[in-house]
Amino acid sequence: RETLIVTKPLEIIGNGNPADIVIESDLGPCLTFRTPHALVANLKVRALAPPNGGTAFTAVDISEGEVLLEDCDCSSQTAAGVVIHGEGTQAHLRRVKVSACAGDGIHVGEGATAMLERCQIWEVQGAGIRVLREGRATLQHCRLYRATDAGIILEGGAGGRIEDCNLYRHGGAGIRLLGGTQGQFLRCQI
Repeated sequence: RETLIVTKPLEIIGNGNPADIVIESDLGPCLTFRTPHALVANLKVRALAPPNGGTAFTAVDISEGEVLLEDCDCSSQTAAGVVIHGEGTQAHLRRVKVSACAGDGIHVGEGATAMLERCQIWEVQGAGIRVLREGRATLQHCRLYRATDAGIILEGGAGGRIEDCNLYRHGGAGIRLLGGTQGQFLRCQI
């Protein structure tokens, strides 16, 4: 139950069933990326509630560089599952599952860019994905369902391109656009 802070180019690839290859922490984000390049694949990443009700934290925090997450399963008992932030930060999530989060499923902001391909986001206690503060997100062939808030929220100058996605059974709107945002929605079922 430790945190892993990645500051150098690195590849972490689980060998076997991702359900059996688990990184979990109750002390801080499970994975923090501050590196030019990283690849993480085939893992379960689970942020547990801190002892004695401490500070909330995400499962994966990407604040710098170019990071590729593939075939991972992310959850957080106290916050968003994946947070992508920082000017110039680029994250690519492919076939990533985000669920059972106490906050948003995925949070993109502060000038970061995210590309999600064939991801699933469900049963989160916020938005499926929230993009804000000049963040940019592209979603292709993703499924977002059972968020307590909207499936997708774009706010504060954010932008998004959502293609061939399914959004359903949310507590709020399927899509919410706020405050000077720009979004393109193509061939989606809402």
